[in-house]
Amino acid sequence: MDPITQKLAPGAAGFLPTHYVDDVFSTDTWFGTGTGANTPANKKITNGINMAEHGGMVLNFQRGNLSGSYGSQYYKAISDTDIGVGKRYWPLSNTNALGTQADAMQSFDSDGWTMGQNVYMNEGNGDNSNSSQNGAYTFRKQPGFFDMVTFTTGTDASRQSNRRIPHSLGCKVGFMILKNQNSTQDYYVFHCKQQGGGANDYAKFNQTDNWTGSSDIWGPQGSDTTDDFGVNENAVWFVQNSTYSVWLWADGDDPNAKIFGKDRDSEIVKAVKGGGANTLTDLGWEPQMLLIKNSSSDWCWVDDVRGYASQTEMNMYSVGYNAPITQTNNQNGEQSYTVGFNMKGFFQGTFGGDTWCLAIRRPDAKVGKWAKSPNECTQLYKGTSNAGNRITLNNVTSGFGRFDMMFNMRRYDEVSYNPTLQTTNRMMSGSSNPDGGAGTSNSGSGFSRWYLNMHSTNYQGNIQATERDVRYDITDEDAYIPWDGFLNANNGPQHMFYMFKRKPGFFDMFKYTANSPSFVEPALTHTPHQLGVQPDLVIVKSLSSNTSYGSYGQKWIVWSKAAGAAGVHDERYNTCYIDGTAIGTRYIMWGDMIADALTAETVRIQPGIINHSGTNGYMMYLFANCSGVFHTGIYTGAGEGTPVDVTEVGFSPRIIMLKNISSTGCWWVYDTARGLSSGNDPYLWWNAEVRQVNNTDYVDPLSNGFQITSTAPGDSNIKLNVSGEKVLYLAFA
Repeated sequence: MDPITQKLAPGAAGFLPTHYVDDVFSTDTWFGTGTGANTPANKKITNGINMAEHGGMVLNFQRGNLSGSYGSQYYKAISDTDIGVGKRYWPLSNTNALGTQADAMQSFDSDGWTMGQNVYMNEGNGDNSNSSQNGAYTFRKQPGFFDMVTFTTGTDASRQSNRRIPHSLGCKVGFMILKNQNSTQDYYVFHCKQQGGGANDYAKFNQTDNWTGSSDIWGPQGSDTTDDFGVNENAVWFVQNSTYSVWLWADGDDPNAKIFGKDRDSEIVKAVKGGGANTLTDLGWEPQMLLIKNSSSDWCWVDDVRGYASQTEMNMYSVGYNAPITQTNNQNGEQSYTVGFNMKGFFQGTFGGDTWCLAIRRPDAKVGKWAKSPNECTQLYKGTSNAGNRITLNNVTSGFGRFDMMFNMRRYDEVSYNPTLQTTNRMMSGSSNPDGGAGTSNSGSGFSRWYLNMHSTNYQGNIQATERDVRYDITDEDAYIPWDGFLNANNGPQHMFYMFKRKPGFFDMFKYTANSPSFVEPALTHTPHQLGVQPDLVIVKSLSSNTSYGSYGQKWIVWSKAAGAAGVHDERYNTCYIDGTAIGTRYIMWGDMIADALTAETVRIQPGIINHSGTNGYMMYLFANCSGVFHTGIYTGAGEGTPVDVTEVGFSPRIIMLKNISSTGCWWVYDTARGLSSGNDPYLWWNAEVRQVNNTDYVDPLSNGFQITSTAPGDSNIKLNVSGEKVLYLAFA
């Protein structure tokens, strides 16, 4: 069915379905709870994907730190709703047919699936002590994305050279794996970008072999359709009287696959032929998962949950870890390769020559679910003394789940260690490494050890944590700070943690290199983002040294749309910094007036302080006003003794940040976890290493915003309520 008909036909019946990548794909990681654990148990994975109704396939893999039952063998397995529960494939060699295993997959659920208490796919004690770590990709059946079929062959005498097998992709096939259920036979792979449209060649999913030429193994060239694919029963895969499983992913370049997102006009998967080492493969969007292979390599899986390389394009400032790779054709644990994702595709420095890839798109503004509620966008956590235990950061059952960026603030002094302000994120550091965080020493991998101070001009390369920092790469439990981690030392530092998730309509971030050579956008005049709307607040930080503007080039640089619109400064220039710098020192950021320079899809970055040719790496954070979730704007002080009501926020905030942008002044941070209320309100400063201040009442929450109280000073330091002066605010629900 063509895309127009597909969109209009359901509408004629009064219902127009909308499909999102969030509904059909998930990466999940967990500590095993099965055989080898102190109390063996099934593992329930809740990822919001309705496998019970729609069906699909799960690819499981053991990551690292096996608990010892099977030595160094890291098993991988395929389960699906066609073969049913209690069964699995091992895609490790051609010696494995479909096997029955009572403690394999137990159920396919309306919100995920449940794995049995087995030693292969769910081994360990359920924590980081003597426990294997596990991962899985869930692929739900959905036109334009994924399908699976089974078929049975006849006798040798009934072979067909162009047998047609129906499928329900609704578009042409991009990538396909075929496996005989009954015999010890290879896994045969089709790729639509291989020569001849893939019809004449095959590779083996269980081997490192190059593509093998054959005589129309997949039927005559060009014979595949939106409704069926061909197989040549005279080719090498054929065994008479056998049943075959076939897993199929869509050809995202087929217009019929472009049915996802709120506008129902975008694809979520692509089979591509990529270039060799140190090249960008342009997908047109940022992936969240990648399968990649060259002519002689293993089949390697990368994803944004376990972390990808901090270097995402040529000449980008590269610190942190490479991507952890799972190889499904062997029994190895995770390996470490240079593969990084960016907003146009992926960069890799490992695979020479041509590569054949399958990529799945992240939930961006085109194909992802937009921000609707605070719980899915923002989370805060107040740490306490926690000697010997890890700090659990967020509650996955609240609907927030994994997050993308965090900043934290130490609340109290300790000996030789003043309160500090730090930020880290998945893109900046690369969040994982080969053994999935199994190591217990401070040099063990699996944790981000790179951060940026928010109160200083330090850049990423010179502020590595001496101990492990936040762990991002476990999804069934909460992200956490390890018991011996940098932010959990000396009986607990009592930090405040503020966490944010990339969600269309609320928050996005990306890395870029200055000027050329940038694979993403050489002139940075139309650099893509996925906020989906024009940003209202932008924060930029250099990741490497940028001294051409004195200390300003390495500061946290803040731009506010509201401040420019109010005439506080030229709208092309930055508003302020995250420190006590004099407000009058500003630099141009955008290459045109705002209507053209910042759109719902791109930013036009002006050569200068956030685009300097000697700076090989920047982070840009973009926030948008989102009803019920986030609002930023400015208020005008009325003078000490006169309260100011800020009521355009539209909700009662959990987090409030304030900064005078007419003169000098501190960055104030209030939150409900520390006691933002109608009484005394503890505050911290973003821009100074000073402990939390209690017993003041300068800010009160309102049902639709907040009030600057009559006791809020307007003196030379406080400046929250100086008559006629403008104050920038950030309010999070």
